[in-house]
Amino acid sequence: ELKSWNETSVVMKKYEDYPLSNKASADSVTLYKDENAFESFKNDNYDALAISDDNIDEALSDTSLKVQTYDDTVWVLGFNCVSKLCSSKSFRQALMLGTDTSSLSSPDWARSAKGIVPNICSAGGKDYNFETQSVIKFSPEKASQRFQSFSEAFLEKEDSDVLPSLKLLCTAPFEKTAKEIVQSWENIFGTGFEVKIEVLSLEELAEAVEINRFDAVLMPLSADTTDALVFLKKFSSENVFNYSSKEYNSAINSSLDEKNKCKSSEKILLKDSLIYPLFNSNSYYVQREKITGIYFYAFGGKVNFLNAQRTK
Repeated sequence: ELKSWNETSVVMKKYEDYPLSNKASADSVTLYKDENAFESFKNDNYDALAISDDNIDEALSDTSLKVQTYDDTVWVLGFNCVSKLCSSKSFRQALMLGTDTSSLSSPDWARSAKGIVPNICSAGGKDYNFETQSVIKFSPEKASQRFQSFSEAFLEKEDSDVLPSLKLLCTAPFEKTAKEIVQSWENIFGTGFEVKIEVLSLEELAEAVEINRFDAVLMPLSADTTDALVFLKKFSSENVFNYSSKEYNSAINSSLDEKNKCKSSEKILLKDSLIYPLFNSNSYYVQREKITGIYFYAFGGKVNFLNAQRTK
């Protein structure tokens, strides 16, 4: 039962009169809101927490900690379909064809992604995997052709001889990655347009994307289910990239079996150059060695404290 609640903490107390047999083990559990949670955890103020990307390496190196891991996230290069530049599919295609993913830098906790759907997902109850390279491959020549075609039409329409700058958002762990992507574009497109990289915290990045304050973004997409089709259906309705496609909606709702339905849908997202999967990463939840019985669910940030105990 809820005992107290304020701006920084919530205290839950065991309900002694619970009528069923599976009563909580702990007398009470306290949840904290703390911007410096990992530092507080290191100082032994907390028993368990979800680890942010900035602290993964340090937490994993501590063998005294118990870690739960879920391979549920894919980091993508995504484009805003209502921004001045990226509303053009030709421009988005030029950028994707001009992105060399073969040698991009990344944090130690990130791995090269093969497809849009996170690895934790399955299709029709079976393993699901899809390789981006079957649809789009790095091609400076094709990228240059797409860009030239786009820029001529754009500049004529706008009655201008200068393309607007493109804002690319990223988080600190992927700043070097973003710079390498921009360098690849500059090598192909020259001074055709300017790219401004803005480095934000994950929370700030999510807010900027939510209010459309971006052209391109390097951001995480996390699964909230093991169903690949459910993950892909996010793009068939309102989404942060402002993407809308009758072809995609038809594919995602077709009569194909679930695995082929997912594959055909991924192909369309790549063909339309909406998002380019770059890296896979895990969600990590950590608890101290003296703590037992806390279970972190794979999706939705849910935690089960029913059997939580602190040993001496």
